[in-house]
Formats: sequence, structure tokens, C-alpha cells
Amino acid sequence: MEKRDVTVIMTSCTSSSPADISVFEDFLDIAKWRKIPCVVVNVTCSKSDNMELLSGSGRVSGPKTKLTDPKVLQKIKKSARLLDPRTDLVAVDKNDVELH
Repeated sequence: MEKRDVTVIMTSCTSSSPADISVFEDFLDIAKWRKIPCVVVNVTCSKSDNMELLSGSGRVSGPKTKLTDPKVLQKIKKSARLLDPRTDLVAVDKNDVELH
């Protein structure tokens, strides 16, 4: 397959859990294969904004399965933290990818 100059944008909320690290490793594999940099952007907002976004009509009635239960979100926020590729990927080979 011919590689073209493209930008790949993946929206995902990945935590530092082993399952999410595995998902992020897939993102790194794509970047390595395409020979493109991997730029990580973690966007955060206030608790009230987060709750408003969680129950928004587009999220609730959209075509994708999305988290909509505030209690589940609160539980996740108490027990998890966002993945930081600089510190959470110690066992992952990052030599072949430009990671920002």
C-alpha cells in the first residue's frame, strides 16, 4: 500500500490502565507504519462542563455508543488518570515514532 501524506486524528480518552495502554500502542503502530509523528493532546474541562457535555443531545442520541451516565463518569474520574505517553509507556518501543 502506498503511503501518502495524511493527518490521522483519533479521538479517544485513554487512561493509564493496561487496556487503554494497549489501545494507545495501536495508535503508535499506525504512526510508525505511516511514518508520521504522534501528537497527544489531552483536553480537559470543568466538572460542570463535563456533566453538561455528557448529557448533550448529540451524545445521547448519536450513532456511537458513548458514556452518558454521570455516576459512571464520577467513578472513572476518581479511580483513573489520563494516559501520559512520556511516563506510562515504559515497556513500549517508542524508537520508531516521533512522539509529542
